[in-house]
Amino acid sequence: MFKKVAYVALAGLTVASSGALAATDSTTMAVSASISASCVISANPLNFGALTSTNAGVTNAATTVDVTCSSESPFNVGIDYGVNTLGVSTRRMASGPSNFMIYNVYTSNAYTTAFGPVSTYGDSSNYNSSGTTIGTTTIDVFGQIPIQTTPPSGAYSDTLTVSVNY
Repeated sequence: MFKKVAYVALAGLTVASSGALAATDSTTMAVSASISASCVISANPLNFGALTSTNAGVTNAATTVDVTCSSESPFNVGIDYGVNTLGVSTRRMASGPSNFMIYNVYTSNAYTTAFGPVSTYGDSSNYNSSGTTIGTTTIDVFGQIPIQTTPPSGAYSDTLTVSVNY
């Protein structure tokens, strides 16, 4: 008799439990993510080497700039005119407060288009990416010291700011 009562009581709990779960409700849950463009830039030194004269011919040198981006965003790389600039666009290396050597940096070894400061995407005087590469893009930079009166002997230098706009 005790077994029958236990089965009946257990069956009643099962019916009561399943009756309590008969109603349902639902809602929606938004799921989202975003990928932010991120780029890091590094520049290698541009070294023209040891010169004895600047009045006999041009002196060329080359280096690279690396831009690493996390997404396929287009970017623009520009180079300012340096800390020893003359006027708006003449780049100069200095040795002391009054000795200068003119130079420029170009987008190709044709030495026809000089880099300018970073701007919006599409500026033809700078490097513009296609926006289809994830990872590192290596950009060639070509330097040139034009023919000029040879400045006094000394160690000449300048500091350029290379920027990426993405």
